[in-house]
Amino acid sequence: MHGEGHGGLEHPGHWLNAVEPYIPDWARGWTDPISLTAWLVIIAIALLAYLGSRRLRTRPSHLQCFWELIIEGVRAFCRDSIGPGGEKYAPFIGAVFLYVFFNSMLGLIPGFIAPTSSLVITAAPALCVFVYVQYLGIKEQGMGYLKHFVGDFWWMAPVMIPVHLIGEIAKPVSLAIRLFGNVFGKDSLIAQLIVLGALAMRAIYVPVAIQLPMVIFAIFMGGVQAFVFGLLTASYIALATTHEEHEQSHPSCETAPEADNA
Repeated sequence: MHGEGHGGLEHPGHWLNAVEPYIPDWARGWTDPISLTAWLVIIAIALLAYLGSRRLRTRPSHLQCFWELIIEGVRAFCRDSIGPGGEKYAPFIGAVFLYVFFNSMLGLIPGFIAPTSSLVITAAPALCVFVYVQYLGIKEQGMGYLKHFVGDFWWMAPVMIPVHLIGEIAKPVSLAIRLFGNVFGKDSLIAQLIVLGALAMRAIYVPVAIQLPMVIFAIFMGGVQAFVFGLLTASYIALATTHEEHEQSHPSCETAPEADNA
């Protein structure tokens, strides 16, 4: 529930504050800068994808080249992370990667707040990953996928089912909290460095961009955060779609030397 009469416009310096006087009273309680910014990112990605793919050419435009590089990179990443055939999961993993990356980068633009600095926003893609992974596990392995919740011994089911459920729920929770913590910490530090730079300018009358090294590092870390989110998503998909027969047909690291010696 947002502050009464403000509709969540408590973020100083945000672009939405400029249009606050024009927002109807009935809409103020539903107007949140972070959620609106996340929706703007989704719309922008969808629009750019449409413009880059509506007229494919043998001599591609810059936008088409950009999307071809993204698509081929994500497909190769999925093959390497999941295995042969992993490229069929590229649309989902690619969408998650772009969503996390651009939402994390937006906080570096004056007048914007990174949506991923809110735990609610980071929980959304994490929940999508959780639901998608469970769906793939049942789709690829059938109801046999649910066996791993029971364990090897059925009589241990009352203990193993809660343990495995906690393990599955911990995956999206860790994804959401990790991303939120890194982005929130990064944006908070940059904001404090900007304030420190302003105080230094008042003392020496020379502008000092103290935050510049951190901004450069934040750009790098934004890519790393999106990559880690995509990598963990690919790992969860690989675990959920691996059949027991496939695992048994490939000896583990511990049994491989024994097989070679035999």
